[in-house]
Amino acid sequence: MIRIYKETKERLMPYSDNESMEKALYMVDKNCKVKYTDDIKRKIFPMWINGIITQLTSIPEDIRIEKWIYGNFPEIKEMQKSALESQSKEIGDAISPKIKQMTPEFVYAGSGVINYYFLKSLEDIIKTDTLGEMEKASFYQLAVKLIGEIREKMEAEDSLANSIAISKFLADKLGFGRWFKWKDFEDIPEGYEEEIYY
Repeated sequence: MIRIYKETKERLMPYSDNESMEKALYMVDKNCKVKYTDDIKRKIFPMWINGIITQLTSIPEDIRIEKWIYGNFPEIKEMQKSALESQSKEIGDAISPKIKQMTPEFVYAGSGVINYYFLKSLEDIIKTDTLGEMEKASFYQLAVKLIGEIREKMEAEDSLANSIAISKFLADKLGFGRWFKWKDFEDIPEGYEEEIYY
């Protein structure tokens, strides 16, 4: 919240509506390898879509915040490392062969690239075996290619606007650019977080 209110250029928040959700649902359904029943689709497709949107729009700022905490609050370093280790294990579980089999490839790969970017950016804080596991994954080469470009962008400026630019860059490169929109923080309608689009 502090970073949002400090922002002077683009105080934007990610926003989904019926139009963007329909586009996302269509892409997921078209590329899904498993023929799920309609009731299962209604449960897991929005979960995948909202998960990707959350990753895309929160991780660039999450990285900056984790680094800020690590650099300014040495008394909680061990607690922070423990939390990140748990998160790393969850990421490792998410790239398992079982998850890959049941998930559309572009969703699996896109999520993997974003998670690789997160863990690789925090290497100075946490050492994790998950990065090694990712070297065998189908998305690894793309992740390595994109992170080089992302690092240059991150180093250019430490701001919310810069994090949003990285989110937009990743969304376009990974094929998720039409899944959500950006709206001025002040224009987000009241109760939006309770709305469900599917």
